[in-house]
Amino acid sequence: LQFLAHTDKGNTLVKAQYEAANNMTDTIAAMSAANSAQLECREELMADYSDKWKHDGLVMDKWFALQGSNPAEDALEKVKATMNHEAFSLKNPNRTRSLIGSFLAANPVRFHDKSGSGYQFAGEILRQLNDSNPQVASRM
Repeated sequence: LQFLAHTDKGNTLVKAQYEAANNMTDTIAAMSAANSAQLECREELMADYSDKWKHDGLVMDKWFALQGSNPAEDALEKVKATMNHEAFSLKNPNRTRSLIGSFLAANPVRFHDKSGSGYQFAGEILRQLNDSNPQVASRM
């Protein structure tokens, strides 16, 4: 599906996979394909998943990780906006590792952006984390 997502029929195939999924593996695979290929359906799938699962933190960790690894040019802005999501808390190590950790470790193009904004963001977040949970900060 990851390969097919980059074809002309990618949007249709990925959306169909998401809608037909009857397990979390297929659901996440469709969202991951939409995320990496930056398909038109990405935002719709991400919103639907969030609406369905926002009450389950462990399930939302997958969603936060996809948000952090989003290769879009405005990825950092989206990460910052996602930090305001009702299911996110910087005080929760799992949520923090999923969103912030994914941005720092799984999004090298946007983290190492020539503007330096990724580094500035990392510095700000790590200072905040160091005050509240130094173990999580050191792991980042």
